[in-house]
Amino acid sequence: MGHQIFRTSRRLFEQLARRQPLVLVLEDWHWADESSADLLKHLLGLTAKVPILFLLANRPESQGAAMAVRQALASEAQLVHRHRSIDLMPLPPAASRELMDRLLDGGHLPPDLEEKLLQRVAGNPFYLGELVRMLMSTHAIVRDSQTGAWHGTGQLLALPLPDTVEGVILARVDRLEDTAKQLLKAASVVGRIFLYRVLAAIAHEQDELDVDIGKLKAAALVQARHSTPELELMFRHPLIQQATYGSLLTDQRQRLHRQVGECIECLFADRLEEFYSVLAHHYAEAQEWEKAQQYLFKAGDQAARIAADAEALDHYQKALAVAAASANSLVPLERAELDIRIGEALFRLGRHEAGLKHVLAALPTLGITFPVKESDINKAIALKYVARGKRRILRIAAKRLAVAEPTVDTDVHSLVCRALEVIGTIDFYRTPARFLLGVLTLLEFTESQPLRREYVIATAALAAAYDSVGYYRMAASLHKKAVRLAADLNDDMASGMTYLAKGMREYCFGNWSGAAESYTKSMEHFHAAGHLRYRATAMWTRRSVLLSKGDPAWMQRLAEDAQAAMEAQDDHEKAWAMNFTGSCHLYCRDFGAGALAFEQACVILEGIPDYWLLVYVLAAWSVCLVHERQHAKALDLLARSDILVSTYRIGGICATHARLKAADAYLHLLEHAQDSSVAELSQSSRKLPMPRMHNLNTVVHIWALTASQKMDPVQTLAFERSCKL
Repeated sequence: MGHQIFRTSRRLFEQLARRQPLVLVLEDWHWADESSADLLKHLLGLTAKVPILFLLANRPESQGAAMAVRQALASEAQLVHRHRSIDLMPLPPAASRELMDRLLDGGHLPPDLEEKLLQRVAGNPFYLGELVRMLMSTHAIVRDSQTGAWHGTGQLLALPLPDTVEGVILARVDRLEDTAKQLLKAASVVGRIFLYRVLAAIAHEQDELDVDIGKLKAAALVQARHSTPELELMFRHPLIQQATYGSLLTDQRQRLHRQVGECIECLFADRLEEFYSVLAHHYAEAQEWEKAQQYLFKAGDQAARIAADAEALDHYQKALAVAAASANSLVPLERAELDIRIGEALFRLGRHEAGLKHVLAALPTLGITFPVKESDINKAIALKYVARGKRRILRIAAKRLAVAEPTVDTDVHSLVCRALEVIGTIDFYRTPARFLLGVLTLLEFTESQPLRREYVIATAALAAAYDSVGYYRMAASLHKKAVRLAADLNDDMASGMTYLAKGMREYCFGNWSGAAESYTKSMEHFHAAGHLRYRATAMWTRRSVLLSKGDPAWMQRLAEDAQAAMEAQDDHEKAWAMNFTGSCHLYCRDFGAGALAFEQACVILEGIPDYWLLVYVLAAWSVCLVHERQHAKALDLLARSDILVSTYRIGGICATHARLKAADAYLHLLEHAQDSSVAELSQSSRKLPMPRMHNLNTVVHIWALTASQKMDPVQTLAFERSCKL
């Protein structure tokens, strides 16, 4: 959802600005949430393409949304010279006198009193306005009806001038009639903006309420915001609400928060989902911990559904804080669910390591142990296979004896599936062994219900895992099973995943027509499911098929697809886009631009991390560097690629293209290096580990890649030999 929002918003404002110059004014930006700040940072790049102007009004704060935007403007090269900050300085004395004259309706104060007020407010226009209103409302200054001039009274001598604007506000509030004062305090608990209905429910009878609201309007403390679909009011300035709220005693504040929460529940029972975060706030302030926790969960889930993942994370973390503050702590299953929700939010925000930590912490409560050490992971995998065999035997026996399947705890089952989805998506690119363990665990929980999405996806994932370690025959059987089950289930996500895994296998075995067809079907199913990231994965890997095939169509719409990847604000899509941009430059022999694109792709992939694609990009980058005569750096990149292959045990079809590209790089080194270094480079190329590949299709891949690089027959022969090392 988040990627669709980012992409759609960018395209919307781009098209509007192409029709006519566009100005977007964002007031009170210091109140913006993190998701809004992320969206704005994504949109700022439009200033380099279309006539669009962003105007932001905010306080000079050192954190929050305002600071996030300032940091983005300072760090983005294309934005550094496209923005200007205008600091609003204190009003000079002449402007302050002009403002004072307007507040006094053209009259003038005595010079000594005027000078005293100007020194006190120090050029703060809001402070000046509040101070003058206070003096007028207390009759400390009065106007001569004949001359129109203002002068001080005896009340002025007895009235101390507050040192702060908050002090001025509270002095004005204290002079209100008691009913109006209590109404204002109740409104400050509701918030800066408050509905008339809510205020009426906690404050007064109708007639008295209207009178007191009129008094607050006359005192310039509140004002109407709009009257339809129902009357809504607001404090004239945030400081008025903050100062009034701060004057409340703790027990009074808690009582009012509880009343507001109960009123909202009663008045808006038919659309309560609109108020989840508001209710969570009021019940937390009232120290009604159980209800606060309940609404924080709901608010977090709601934010996650609309891709406001930063806000979802904030709600979930507040729920943890509420649980710690209350006597009724979370039961283990609730805590596990909360950890999974936090992990999912962190994962969608791209904070994979932190997300993985939370999700892994939830597994012991769900009866799952995930080891960390490689030796322990391998032992766990072996035990899973033993247990899987036992379950098959027991199921056969149960069918013959007509024994019912054991019941499944649906709550635990659902949590396990969600947790393993996050872990699997992360481990697929970085820890193949633990990815396999996660797949086997998911199958263990879902195999009693083969027509469930999770089981079908786990079957396809197991097929991909077998392909990655070279168990091709076992993988082929599982691919067929996954496609059949997905068709029976009629689920777009499941079908998209099965065809994605199947396409990867066909691609690496040289069945380009079959791979292109599978990837096309995968794209169609992911599009129907509304999953932009997975659709993009299928689309970019389909482009790889065309590249290997030597079909120039792989370059068609490359710029448009790369632009769409940048608009989606997804790191994986960006990395794919930069990889193919680099490949395009390499094909066109623009090696400097290719090296730059591959370097940018590497930075993104290391951040995810995605080691499978990274080893390929490192090798492709080294090819560009060889042509740029940067042989030492090219060797360093190839060494990094080899270390990643060894460290993360990247093999099978997952390593095919990376190792072929590495062999290609070594051949270019042999061709371009000086005679003194040929022996050393040749020795390095002979040490290059190669994955297990189907022999016939290895030759086909070699032919396609050498053709795309325009190699002559001698180079092609050398390339074949290097691939057979």
